[in-house]
Amino acid sequence: GVGQLLVQLALDADCIVYAVAGGAEKTAHLTAMGARYVIDRHQGDYAERLQHLLGNDRLNVSFNAVAGSTFRKDMK
Repeated sequence: GVGQLLVQLALDADCIVYAVAGGAEKTAHLTAMGARYVIDRHQGDYAERLQHLLGNDRLNVSFNAVAGSTFRKDMK
């Protein structure tokens, strides 16, 4: 989908990719694509896990293909 295309474009631009997906199959696919950090959103609070990985750093770009109820959480 669009998210996978954006991951590939980011990787082609030598970006560090943090990805969030639902389920083992999707997270394995993103890892195989080359995303450096992949979080399964079904395994706890993905926003807390992402913040832990980032430490004091912040994301430069965020894309949420699901939007809806998770959009506000992503913007924190």
